[in-house]
Amino acid sequence: VSYRDILGDDWTISIGSSYSIDNDRIYFTGNDIKQVQKLAQAKVTVSKKVLDNAYLTTGAEFQNTIYDDTYNSLNSSLEENFAAGFVETDVFFTNDLAAKIGVRAEHSKLINKANIAPRISFAYRLGSYDQLNFAYGRFYQTPEKNYLAYTQKLNFENSDHYIANYQYIGDNITFR
Repeated sequence: VSYRDILGDDWTISIGSSYSIDNDRIYFTGNDIKQVQKLAQAKVTVSKKVLDNAYLTTGAEFQNTIYDDTYNSLNSSLEENFAAGFVETDVFFTNDLAAKIGVRAEHSKLINKANIAPRISFAYRLGSYDQLNFAYGRFYQTPEKNYLAYTQKLNFENSDHYIANYQYIGDNITFR
């Protein structure tokens, strides 16, 4: 379910939510294995043009995940409440040079940890059909549920992404 509207003085708001259930039942060599994952998500984003050459976007999201696993008569259950907030700005320095600068904060209740994830990207238009892009971002995720079943004394998994690319978009062709 999603909703998008313009509020007041040119604020754009986007709201979305979803719910899913994944139910796996496995019979293997006389063993009865049942894995159920329930996921509820909600996200809100608001944005506004704050200067002639800059847009501000901020938002928050929440995820509730419930894992219920059964192996014959053994049961395991985990519940994750994950919350995040972010703010970013798009700045157009010239018609050919733009940047997106932002930061994201996240918290996992299951491992009781928080993080801060900076992100930045630049785009430089070379001509009518091509541009150069450079980006850096730190990304986090909660450890896999198979590890969390044994202990929640873990940290976020994380990676730093460095990206440089050239892109050409012309008539009937895209080259990256």
